[in-house]
Amino acid sequence: MKFGHRGGNQPVKNLETGQVEITSQNHGFAVIDDQKQDEPISFLNLNDHTVEGILKSGYPLLTVQYHPESAPGPNDSRYLFQKFYDLVEKQKKVKTYDRIYTTPRQNFRTSRWQRFFHRGFGQRRLESRNGRSFSSKKFFRHWLWFELLRDCEKNRATLKER
Repeated sequence: MKFGHRGGNQPVKNLETGQVEITSQNHGFAVIDDQKQDEPISFLNLNDHTVEGILKSGYPLLTVQYHPESAPGPNDSRYLFQKFYDLVEKQKKVKTYDRIYTTPRQNFRTSRWQRFFHRGFGQRRLESRNGRSFSSKKFFRHWLWFELLRDCEKNRATLKER
């Protein structure tokens, strides 16, 4: 791309639904539309017909190259967050996260593992559970409460749902 996509008012077409969204973008690269790809293109920029999003078949992946807005601001792209949430919920049943995290799940019997992690703002506090000290930070992001627990002794972080 010579100049990239900068600023707001970039029209992007959702090829699944046919709807056009006016998006905010800030990138100087593009995905090449190669017809030999297995991945179906899901979003297309209407100014220069570059790829703005891909759905990876066989994997729980949803990509967009623009800035989807949900709250605060316009709710045009709120469905993307719901779609991502549904993909994670579907994969949560597979329980692959038990192999990823090293903290035994029985340490937090009263809570379930969080659906997804998002950096945010919150309050920190120090607490002790079962003789171990934890530094935690609470977050509220859209419709989910979650807490980032950092084990001060073993220096690892886990998430739990509130």
